[in-house]
Amino acid sequence: MSVVAVTPGGRVAERIALGDPAALEALYGLINRTVRPYVNFRLRGEEADDLVHETLAIAVQQIRKGELRDPGALGPYLHRIARRQITALFSRRSQGRRRYVTKDPATMPVTTDVTPETELLSRERSALMLKGLGQLHHRDRELLTRFYLDGQTLPHICKDMQLTEAQARVFKSRAKAKLTAWALTAA
Repeated sequence: MSVVAVTPGGRVAERIALGDPAALEALYGLINRTVRPYVNFRLRGEEADDLVHETLAIAVQQIRKGELRDPGALGPYLHRIARRQITALFSRRSQGRRRYVTKDPATMPVTTDVTPETELLSRERSALMLKGLGQLHHRDRELLTRFYLDGQTLPHICKDMQLTEAQARVFKSRAKAKLTAWALTAA
């Protein structure tokens, strides 16, 4: 005795398993309505289109092999395929980045591939940040510089600048907001 799924996704899955070409259009429509917004949120442009197509191809292949256990749960099944494809894409990207670490922990520089474009962007960001810091009140500039650029701890900064931690947090937040607002108007 065969169980027939009554959900629209179940009927689409059964029709694909039977080789119905019209069911592919229905599956593509389902993917566009349910999976594409999620993929577009995670990826942009051609990558998103490619991933949606890969999701369709994988789903058809797996349905035809009988790997879809519950035809009524086709929507969540498609989302799971898309999530796995996105995870694999991000994993490939991160493995593509080469990092070199020395064996001596005291001198552990971590380097990544630096291109002329990334160097230029870094210099431009630094110049903009320094110009923005120059627009701030002395206390705000010192607080941000010591915390973010020099890497000093908040208790250490508070002691040197004779501030309470609450004051330092408030000043730091306000200074960051001022710097961000200035950067948005300057850009």
